[in-house]
Amino acid sequence: MDLSNSIPTLLDVTKNFGLLSGYRVNNAKSSLMLLNEDESHSPMDCTSSFCLTDNFTHLGVHVVPEMGMLVQTSYDPVLESISKSLERWSHMPISLIEQNNILKMNNLPKLLYLFQNIPLPLPTSYLSKLKKICLNFLWNNRRHRLRLTLLYLPSERGGLKLPSFLWYYWAAQLRTVMYYFSSEPTPAWVDIVTANLNQVKRTKGFTAGLPKVCLK
Repeated sequence: MDLSNSIPTLLDVTKNFGLLSGYRVNNAKSSLMLLNEDESHSPMDCTSSFCLTDNFTHLGVHVVPEMGMLVQTSYDPVLESISKSLERWSHMPISLIEQNNILKMNNLPKLLYLFQNIPLPLPTSYLSKLKKICLNFLWNNRRHRLRLTLLYLPSERGGLKLPSFLWYYWAAQLRTVMYYFSSEPTPAWVDIVTANLNQVKRTKGFTAGLPKVCLK
């Protein structure tokens, strides 16, 4: 992208928007993240009206120039938040069923939001750490008395309907894939990603971590 043309065009668009809406964009308080490494080291004059940054947060997702760091910068703070939250709850006299409800109501939504908005493969170590934190919370850092696979089962089969974060992750990724095969109108991002599929491996993002039976 040619910044010498795109940035003046962007400024014209925001100026015209301000004239029509009555709002004014304060460029000095607006941040600009340069994706090109050469441009970030030697910014062009047209970027001087913006505050240059190497990261920003948009709707709870930490955006960085390097795609490989996106998972780490967004998921690690959530894992730390969950760990601290469960540590506070662990000192209260609550039953196993109430602990299960805490995982469902307090922690699952935080992860599910990221699962749905970051369609990238998760490191195996992340899910292992998450599983360990949750199990230690359920059994108060003692020896596990029931198999985890049993706790996942519905109540009529002797389980607690314990949320499997891995299954929710798979479901969120498959939901993203669904848009590529839908005959209904799709979001604009689908066309953007489809146009760039020539440069990436089609299955790398959403098949990572899926069991072989799901890939057949």
